[in-house]
Amino acid sequence: MEKEPRYTFDRLAIDQKARAEFFELYDDIISDLKREGRIKTAMAHIKMRREIADELALFD
Repeated sequence: MEKEPRYTFDRLAIDQKARAEFFELYDDIISDLKREGRIKTAMAHIKMRREIADELALFD
């Protein structure tokens, strides 16, 4: 049986605690990429983070 992902869009839309955890992890990934000098990849993740946050804000 396949396990459901921990952070789905549906869950993030209704669960503020899960949303905060998700963005904390996402920010860690972005920080790691910047520290490693992977600036273009970090920029892509920053843009995606903003897009996800904007879409989730519609549920607030």
